[in-house]
Amino acid sequence: MLVLYYLNLLILFIALLLSLIMVSRTWQYRTKSLGIYAFILMSGLSFWFVSRFIQQTSSFLPVQIIAMKVSYLGISAVPLAWFAFIIRYTNTNRIITRATELVTIAFLAILPLATQVIIWTNDHNHFMWKNFGWDYGVFPPLLHADFNFWYWIYITYLYAVFCAGVIFLFFYLIQLKGEYRKQARAVLLIGALSWACNILHVVQIGPFKILDLMPLAYSVPAFYFFFVLDRIKLLDVVPIAHDTIFNNIGDGVIVLDELDNVVDLNSASESIFKLKKRDIMGQPYTSVFGEYTGLPPLKPDLQEARAAIILGKEAQRHYEVRLSPIVLHQHFGGHLLLLHDDTERIKLEAESKERVRLETELFERERANQQLEMKVTERTEQLEEAVAIAKASNQVKARFLTNMSHELRTPLISIIGFSQMLQDDNLGGLNAKQADYINDIADSGQHLLSLINDILDLSRAQAGKMELDKDAVNIKNLLQNSQSIMKDRAQAQNIRMEVQVSKEIEDLEIMVDERRVKQVMLNLLSNAVKFSPDGGTITIQVSRAVNEIIISVADSGIGINPEEQKKIFQEFYQVNNDIKNNTPGTGLGLTICKNIVEQHGGKIWVESEGLKKGSRFIFSLPVQLPAIDD
Repeated sequence: MLVLYYLNLLILFIALLLSLIMVSRTWQYRTKSLGIYAFILMSGLSFWFVSRFIQQTSSFLPVQIIAMKVSYLGISAVPLAWFAFIIRYTNTNRIITRATELVTIAFLAILPLATQVIIWTNDHNHFMWKNFGWDYGVFPPLLHADFNFWYWIYITYLYAVFCAGVIFLFFYLIQLKGEYRKQARAVLLIGALSWACNILHVVQIGPFKILDLMPLAYSVPAFYFFFVLDRIKLLDVVPIAHDTIFNNIGDGVIVLDELDNVVDLNSASESIFKLKKRDIMGQPYTSVFGEYTGLPPLKPDLQEARAAIILGKEAQRHYEVRLSPIVLHQHFGGHLLLLHDDTERIKLEAESKERVRLETELFERERANQQLEMKVTERTEQLEEAVAIAKASNQVKARFLTNMSHELRTPLISIIGFSQMLQDDNLGGLNAKQADYINDIADSGQHLLSLINDILDLSRAQAGKMELDKDAVNIKNLLQNSQSIMKDRAQAQNIRMEVQVSKEIEDLEIMVDERRVKQVMLNLLSNAVKFSPDGGTITIQVSRAVNEIIISVADSGIGINPEEQKKIFQEFYQVNNDIKNNTPGTGLGLTICKNIVEQHGGKIWVESEGLKKGSRFIFSLPVQLPAIDD
C-alpha cells in the first residue's frame, strides 16, 4: 500500500511539472487562433494537479476537503477548454460558427458554474457529497467522500462535453490527409487516454482505488503535445489555415505532383481559367493547360520560371505567372504555379505614361501659350502705339482740315458772292464771253464750297463730334420739301419726280434731326438727278415697318454693278458713268449719308440689277415718337 501511495505521488508530481511546462509553452501562443484555448486547457490541468497534490500530501482532513473542492475549478475548466479547442481546430462552421462560438461556450459553462455554487454550499445542501471521512482501509489513510446525485449529474455532463469534442475530432480526422492527419491523431490520442484513465479513477476498481492514473494520462499526452508543438507546429499550421488562406487568397494557386498531375487548385484559379476543380483533379498539366501558350513549361532542373500571359477576350486580364519547384525533405515533390493579377498595375503604368504625356503636352502648350501671350502682348503694345499715333494723326488731320476749310471758305464765299453780283449785272453789263467765264467761276466756287462742307461733315462724324438736334418732324413734309428743292434741277433735264407715301406715314411725326435727314435726302436726290438720263424718272417712297420707317430713292439711271455696290459707301469712291455735262461729285456724299443714318440708329444700303437698269438707295430710321405733354 505504501509503495502505491508514493508511486501515486510521483506520478502526480511528474504530471504537475509537465503541465506547468506546457502552461509556459502555450502562453507563447496565446495570440494565435488556438493558443488561448490551449493555454486555458493546460492552466486548468495545472490547477487541478496542484490541488490534488496538496490533498494527497496533507494529513489534516479540513485541508484535504478544501483542496478537493478547489480542484474542481480546474476539473470544470478542462472539458470546456478541450471542447472550445476542438471547435476552433476543426472549424465546424456548419454546426457552430465563429459568431456563436462564445455563446455556445458560455451556455455550456452554466452547469459547471452552478456546480461550483453547490460544492461550496455542500455543508448545507449535501447535493454533491453526503459526508466526508477517513478511509482506513488504505495506508496512509486517505480522504473518503460519499457521492450524492449531483456528482453523477456533473460527471456525466463533463464526460458528454468531452465526448462531443472527441466525436467532432474523429469525423474531422477521416477527412484529413498528410500533416493535418498527424496533428489530428495527436490531439485525439490526448483525449482518448485522458478519458480512459478518468473512467478508471471514477469506478475505483482494484489498485485504481489508490493508484490514480489520471495525472499520468494527462502528463504523457502533454509531453507528446509538447513534441507536436515543436515538430509539426500544431498551433501554427492548422487545417483552417489551409482552407481559409488557400481558398480565399486573391492569387491563383495550382499544385502539381512529381508526375505533373494537378492535385489541388484554389477558387481563384477556377475563376481565372473558368474550370472546375472536380473536373481536372488528377489530370496532366499539359492536357489541362496546354492551350495557354503563355504559361511557363515544366522544368525538371528545379529552377524557378516566370512568365506573363493575357487571358480573356473582351475583358482582358494580365497575369504574372511564377512556376516554383516543391521540395520535400530534399526531394522533388512537384510544382507550385502562382498567378498574380497584374492588370491594375499595368493599367496604372499605362495611365501614368499617359498622364506624363499629357502633362508634357500641357507643359508645351502652356509654354507655347506663354510665348504667344508675349507675342500678343508685344503686338498689342505695337497696335496701341500705332492706334495712339493714328489718333494723334487723325486729330492733326481733323484740326488741319478744319483750319484749312475755314481758311478756304472765307475767301471762297467772297468769290462766290462777287460772281453772283456780276451774274446779276449789279456791277455793269458783261459781254457773252465774260458771262461764260463768270458762270464757270460761280459753278466752280459752288463745287469747291460743297467739297469743303463735305470734308468738314466727315471730319466731325469721324471725330464723334457730329451732334444731332432731334425734334418732332413730319416725315411726309420733309420728303416733299426735299422734292421741291430738287424740282428745278430735275425739270431742267426733263426728269419726272414723284413722292409715294403710305397711309400710316401721312401724319407720322418722329424724333430726328431734320436738317441732317434732309441732307441725306438731298444727297440721294442729287445723285439720282445726276446719274439719270434726260427724260428719266425718280421715285421717292416711304413706308412703316414695326419699329422703323423705310425711305427709298429709286432712279432710272445708269445703275451700279455688284462689285461697285460693295464700295459705294467708302470715302472718295465715285461710280464711273457715261452721263455727259454733269459736274463730278466729291465722293464723300454717300459716306456722310451713312454716318448720319447710323448715328440715328438706322441702316442704309443700295439695290441695283446692274448697269443701265437704275438704282434704288434705301435707308431706315427708328420710330421714336415725341413725348406727349400732360
